Amino acid sequence: MANSKNCLNSDDPHVELCDQERATSADLKSQLKALRLQEKELLLKHSAEKIMLRRQHPHHVANLDMDQADHRRLVLMEAESRIEYFIEDTLVPTYKVSTNGQIIYANQALADLLGYDREDFLSGNLNEGQITPRQFLTIDAERLKDLQTSLVSNIWESERTTAQGKRLAVGVTLRKLAEGSGERMVFLLDLQDIKQLEVELKQRQILFSALVQEMPHIVFAANSQVRMRQFNKRFYELTGVKPTSDEGFAWREALHQGDLDRWDQKWREAVENGNSFSGEFRLLAADGEYYWHIVRALPLVKPLPGQVKGLLKITVENAGDLDHWMSAKKLWIGTATDIDRRKRLMEEVLESAHSFQSLADQIPQIVWTAGNDGRLDFFSNRWYEFSGTTREHRVGLDFALFMHPDDRKEYMNRWKLSVKTGDAFEADVRLKARPGENSEDEGGYVRFLARAVALRNYRGGIAQWVGTWTSID
Repeated sequence: MANSKNCLNSDDPHVELCDQERATSADLKSQLKALRLQEKELLLKHSAEKIMLRRQHPHHVANLDMDQADHRRLVLMEAESRIEYFIEDTLVPTYKVSTNGQIIYANQALADLLGYDREDFLSGNLNEGQITPRQFLTIDAERLKDLQTSLVSNIWESERTTAQGKRLAVGVTLRKLAEGSGERMVFLLDLQDIKQLEVELKQRQILFSALVQEMPHIVFAANSQVRMRQFNKRFYELTGVKPTSDEGFAWREALHQGDLDRWDQKWREAVENGNSFSGEFRLLAADGEYYWHIVRALPLVKPLPGQVKGLLKITVENAGDLDHWMSAKKLWIGTATDIDRRKRLMEEVLESAHSFQSLADQIPQIVWTAGNDGRLDFFSNRWYEFSGTTREHRVGLDFALFMHPDDRKEYMNRWKLSVKTGDAFEADVRLKARPGENSEDEGGYVRFLARAVALRNYRGGIAQWVGTWTSID
């Protein structure tokens, strides 16, 4: 290698010798290429003859017993040359090790992975101890025992050291080459990307754990049996249930009896279809009251390696069997948010609206409401009796079409000004009645006094207008 580098110097007095070395090297490479082509042809011929032999003597092949040393020796002798040929062009980093641990062959994929020149391996100057960290040499040596009873070992995690001293995570598999000796082929699987994913996953899990501990919501995981584990203690704080007595079904036991059928049905649909879960349910609290919660859960789709195990490890420890969860085929991550105050407020609003409707229908005036943009959105029943329209008729600003043409412009100008300023509204107007209603002329119009005031929200803005039309004929 040193002489080759010196040959790059145009002032080198041994330029002629360097040229001879280059020519010799090129000639050797050409011979090696020709030998490999010849070997390929022989292997193809050998494979064809072997297939023919198996067809002619099927019972002989079937009678090979890999537990017998003689049979294993026959298989090893037959396969050795083909293994070396196969790994030459494979993308799997591979090398051959002698009985004393010396590396006597390696492919280009290994050189690329570890950052060596391939000649470093082929020269025989490297051994496994130079590319394997010390603490993993013992582990690797222990796995050599697999080859006492098998031609191929199981895969295990180890490390290899690059030419720059960096340690890489790899998966290792051994293949025996000679019966009764330690000579073997070593196949490596680059685990760097997987290890990086594991590190990122662990960091995300730590962040997730810290986040859910501070959230006011119940955060949980559920499997296909609808057994649930909690990521924080909000559920236990609400219900008073102790984690040590929760085997995964404390959630269902805390539900209101009236919600159980709906709970089971929605989860059954989510599990069968592998889709999301959503619904509003009542949970029994430690104070004996039921509180409304909106529960949402999404299936964990195509989890990363170790993601399920990592997530479950940061759940609150309870009486459930965590090993059972590790084998779960489906997993949902969900939240439950307390909406009891909103639910009760909505019920109060609905009750108030019902009371308003009842009151509006009892008085003789036509009662109406409008949004902050001035569009009418509600009429009492008196309006439908007077106009002959139905509730399906959305009025909006079309109420102007019921006005006498001579009153319309003045009324609308005053109404638009009040909507803009928020000042109380008042105007006289003639409204068209349905046939048969009392009216002051043959045109079917009745005179009304219109009044409206604005209702304001906590910010001082107009939330709604409430108005009346009172007959003054």
